[in-house]
Amino acid sequence: MAMPDAPDMMPLAAHAPEPSPRDRFRRLLRDRAGCTDDVVWYLDQAIPTFATDPQVRLAVEELVDHLGRFLQFSPERDEHLGCSTWTSTTAARLAVVVEDPVVARTRLPQFARLRDGVLTSGTIHLESQVSVLCVVCGDDPRGSLEEALTIRRASDQLRLVTLGGLVTLAHLVEIGQVTHLAAVQILRPARALADPLISLLGRVRPS
Repeated sequence: MAMPDAPDMMPLAAHAPEPSPRDRFRRLLRDRAGCTDDVVWYLDQAIPTFATDPQVRLAVEELVDHLGRFLQFSPERDEHLGCSTWTSTTAARLAVVVEDPVVARTRLPQFARLRDGVLTSGTIHLESQVSVLCVVCGDDPRGSLEEALTIRRASDQLRLVTLGGLVTLAHLVEIGQVTHLAAVQILRPARALADPLISLLGRVRPS
């Protein structure tokens, strides 16, 4: 009598979860964006629809995190807080959000509270080590966002930098003109807006 086929004793291989759009784009950047100029090319394609397309917003957030790697931070996305956290070898930690200036002006109180979220995220941090960095994606010609931050007296916790300023700083670190330590200090300046100091550094040439 023929014996029945033996049951397959090998467990079924677990199906790997499909990578998220964020994961796929992050891998693409690691493969194809090996310098800040590559990041700028992607930003030029994305910025026109940043404020209206959620998928483009996601891409810009990942591009900003990629700039963070050129700045020698270790960025990680925190979906619970709705921001990225950039960790420095100096022990400084930045909660990084990307927003256009009009919306950012209305969300300043929420941005300031992100610092509390990082402080209570499970890893012990000194308050002095944690701050929030808002990357302003778009023109704020009257400087009203910086003024609003000053009025709210949050400039000791929340910093502003334009996207162009962040690109410039990442390039200066990439070519070795600015150290990571200096970049950390620039992104946590006494003044709320970091761009004036970044512009100054951009005009300095090594001897």
